[in-house]
Amino acid sequence: MFRWPVDSTLCFVLVGALALVGCGREPERTWTPVDGYEVRPLVSPIGQGTGFTEVSSSIAFSNAISTSAFVTNRHVVNGSGVATGDVDGDGLPDVFLPGMEHGSTLYRNQGDWQFEDVTLLANLGLVNPRATGAAFVDVDADGDLDLFVTSLG
Repeated sequence: MFRWPVDSTLCFVLVGALALVGCGREPERTWTPVDGYEVRPLVSPIGQGTGFTEVSSSIAFSNAISTSAFVTNRHVVNGSGVATGDVDGDGLPDVFLPGMEHGSTLYRNQGDWQFEDVTLLANLGLVNPRATGAAFVDVDADGDLDLFVTSLG
């Protein structure tokens, strides 16, 4: 017959204590009303950090839109997305950022999180195309990526 090496009462107390600690409910978060909606602080797990590290990447892009554009068509506040692909064949993903009112930008990946604006070198001087999205794909099967940009109007 099997015999517990310690008193069974002690085992039940330990198991019960672990269950209370491990199966506890998450503390209830309080929401704060602000201008017709509610907010609450984003709490990261203790000791885990944010999970992000700020990196200077040489990418300086903003897809800001004017109030008049927003009032005319609320679709423009959805953003324009991002397209990534190895445009120059060096094995590194390059980045194309479509823009609504201030033009789009192609950044060549130089490695080590550094990027160079090559928009004009790539003959992508799109002036205010109201771009709503973009994708790199080899449509003509010639081995290099083609850029497709969708736009309003």
